[in-house]
Amino acid sequence: MTTQQAHSRFIQTLLARALKYGLLASCLVGLPATALAQQAEGEGQSAATQHHYSIEAGPLDTALNRFAVSAGIEIAFDTTLTAGKQTAGLQGNYGVDEGLERLLAGTGLAALRSAEGGYRLEERAPDVELSLMEVTGSRFSSQALPVTYFGGQVATGGRLGLLGNMDIMDAPFNITSYTSELIESQQARSIADLTDNDPSIQISTRGRGTNTGGDTFHIRGFDLFNSDISLNGLYGVMPLNTISMETVERVEIIKGPSTLLGGVSPGGRVGGAINIVPKRASDTPLTKISAVYQSDSQLGSHIDTGRRFGEANQLGVRFNGVFREGDTAVDGQSSTLGVASLGLDYREDNYRLSADLGYQKDRTDAGSGFGSGLQLRQGVEVPSAPDASKQTAQSWEEIENEDTYAAIQGEYDLSPNWTLYGGLGGRNNTRYNLRTNHSLIDAPNPLASFPVYYPDYVDTRSATSGIRGLVTTGDITHNFNINVSKLREEGGYLYESSDVSLSSLQSVGVIGFPTQFELSKDIPKSFERELTSIAAANVIGLFNDQLLVTLST
Repeated sequence: MTTQQAHSRFIQTLLARALKYGLLASCLVGLPATALAQQAEGEGQSAATQHHYSIEAGPLDTALNRFAVSAGIEIAFDTTLTAGKQTAGLQGNYGVDEGLERLLAGTGLAALRSAEGGYRLEERAPDVELSLMEVTGSRFSSQALPVTYFGGQVATGGRLGLLGNMDIMDAPFNITSYTSELIESQQARSIADLTDNDPSIQISTRGRGTNTGGDTFHIRGFDLFNSDISLNGLYGVMPLNTISMETVERVEIIKGPSTLLGGVSPGGRVGGAINIVPKRASDTPLTKISAVYQSDSQLGSHIDTGRRFGEANQLGVRFNGVFREGDTAVDGQSSTLGVASLGLDYREDNYRLSADLGYQKDRTDAGSGFGSGLQLRQGVEVPSAPDASKQTAQSWEEIENEDTYAAIQGEYDLSPNWTLYGGLGGRNNTRYNLRTNHSLIDAPNPLASFPVYYPDYVDTRSATSGIRGLVTTGDITHNFNINVSKLREEGGYLYESSDVSLSSLQSVGVIGFPTQFELSKDIPKSFERELTSIAAANVIGLFNDQLLVTLST
């Protein structure tokens, strides 16, 4: 036999053995599989095969036994489950599953098929009717209020100018956002009262109850006047002298480069900012009337009411009214305050509008005489402070501030990531101030005082517009904001003064009414100015926004 023949025979032998073992394996595997398939098919046919049943109504356990015999199946159950239960019976041709379902109807039991082909009874889970739950949502906007911390007195974030609402942990500058809850708890009547909570802010002058030009703040050493306070980021709208807190929802204080964030304020302040968020109607109707009493005999009331209208509560209306009158804690001093404010807002899926209208009239008779400041001439030692409850003003002194203001703001969504926004607003303020000015000189009677009549007016108009949006490049996010704002201010004043009278700081002398004053209320225009700001910002988010880099100009 040749080598080639031997090799050919070897191959044939291998193929023959492979075929033999393959057929054997097929038999071993195929026979059980066929048997299982036939068994499963038989069980399926048994469950689906219809039988004729004639089972009368009566006890359930008796009916189940008769059904099992007729269907040729086993039914396992605990007699405690069927005790006392009745069945309507079963008449007609049915498959096993359908027959059992009809037989058990109304009993609270269900028949479950086991792997062996039999059945067992179990209690059916009761049907539960869930109450209707309405889920609503809205797109985030810069007008949305950041949530508060536990206790509700301080919020977790605030408005950072053109950067929008930001969490205090994400903001590149220090933010403190006080809520109406804290305002009510502390009975704050002005922003000066509220900022007493912040050790980094000192109050230079307080407007209410004094003959000064209004509240003045020192934020980390930088001056900020009450006239520099914004309403939802819009300057030149809020009352000029002192803001009544009954109309305020949030007071947001920013310690940082405020001009970079919100443009130039009327006073050109750069080292800090205060923003007012007005009250808005919530989805829960509100009507609250409260009475006010302050020393010495200051009485008043405050009404706060809000409603929303429309199928989806699109339109909101919030009204606040305040009136207080009576003697203050200072001897011989009385004051009157009247406030009315109306806040409107309308919200849809792709746009949001808001409007604020307000009026405030604040009058004080015999306002604290040193409220305008006590000047010290060179070489005069700083004296001990006089008793704050003692009258230092003349009985004829008076100061009255009257403000009328309005603002409208809106947002329109160009896309899910880009939004146009803008706002217009203005304020007319007139102040009549008949007072005495004081200085300390080096003399036996060191307090030099003289009457002054100083009426003035300031009318302000402001506008802002911009676009903000989100761009994602890979794992990096870019929050862009471009803003243009403009403020126009016009004002005027008169000035009259009289002769100096000398007395002491502890016992201020009586000065007669200055009959020589004309006390004209026809105030001429003295100045006019415009301020324009253009700003752009890009907040870059890196590492899943764990690192934020702010670029702005």
